[in-house]
Amino acid sequence: MSQRRFGEKLGISGKTVSAYETGRSLPSLKVMENISSAYTTKKFNNKGLLDRLTDLQIRITEVKDMVDETLSF
Repeated sequence: MSQRRFGEKLGISGKTVSAYETGRSLPSLKVMENISSAYTTKKFNNKGLLDRLTDLQIRITEVKDMVDETLSF
């Protein structure tokens, strides 16, 4: 399946899918849940995993903010 087609199924662009695949961007939890629902996987339905992913996204945001602050000096 092409990135464009996969993105259409999830309501995102093919370029966004490409960014996820190359690690330039991380999907939101909502997108991950949509992937899980669309493809009937149970990986992301695990509450423990979702909690860990939420924590990781928060930490990533905090690190990005710290880097931005450091670079702005």
